[in-house]
Amino acid sequence: MVSVHNKVLNLATGIGLVSDVFNQSNLDKLPEGVNFQYHLIAKSKARSFVLRILEACEKLQGAYSMVFVTEDSTLVAVRDPFGFRPLIMARRNNGAIFCASETCSLDLNPEGCDVVIEVPDSGVVATLGYAAKSGVPYQQGLIRSHYVGRTFIEPSQKIRNFGVKLKLSPVKAVLEGKTVVVVDDSIVRGTTSSKIVRLLKEAGAKEVHMRIPSPPLTTSRYYGIETRSTEELISNRMNVEEIGKFIGADSLAFLPTDSFCKLLSSDYTNFCYACFSGRYPVYPTTAMEECIDDKMMSAVAAN
Repeated sequence: MVSVHNKVLNLATGIGLVSDVFNQSNLDKLPEGVNFQYHLIAKSKARSFVLRILEACEKLQGAYSMVFVTEDSTLVAVRDPFGFRPLIMARRNNGAIFCASETCSLDLNPEGCDVVIEVPDSGVVATLGYAAKSGVPYQQGLIRSHYVGRTFIEPSQKIRNFGVKLKLSPVKAVLEGKTVVVVDDSIVRGTTSSKIVRLLKEAGAKEVHMRIPSPPLTTSRYYGIETRSTEELISNRMNVEEIGKFIGADSLAFLPTDSFCKLLSSDYTNFCYACFSGRYPVYPTTAMEECIDDKMMSAVAAN
């Protein structure tokens, strides 16, 4: 038995080949994207399955990428010579091999990571999912004190920095000498994330890779919990690579907006994505923005 995932050939470039394989002239009856590469493999007289694939690919023209998994767990990955359909491979330190059509899917699996931890309590659910999907062990590397509130809503930066140290305690036995993936729900200003990365490295973590299961926050939110001006949101001022350097992480990745929406399935249209996209269902007036900004600045001045 062979399980195949593939990107289908562009039939316009292989129309003669299709005629040869199916021995028919009425190509209009063929379903769109017909997988005639399978028939080439089946017709091959080569003894090994891998050689059959190679022989078939030598006859193919156009854009394609295919991944085969045979019943004896052999993984075979091929793509067209020009790379029209991209296909990339990566290998972890334990020998596991990954194939994907986009590098961003591999960015979620740092090579050689030893442990996945959450930023409690906001990152717990996403961390459990990440650990289950990646196969990397989950452990509690940060212990939260429940006597300290949320730091990102504190009025001054000094209070936020102090709050991070009080709220989170690293577990050295989990972190020391390890390559760590730490998952948090979001990055607002970047100050809390930078303190967390520093805490983990001071506790002996060899590498710290941060993963965020939501898109970057690029615009202010005016409904309920107000963030400050858009300019203070780090994703509004920096790209992902720059943010990673700012917080001191060895790598950083966010969940893309389209992937975020796919997780919500058919319900995705019922949610607001204004803080990710800047498209507000009820657009704030200039007066509202100035009122909120003035209120925030007054709170800072008072502290």
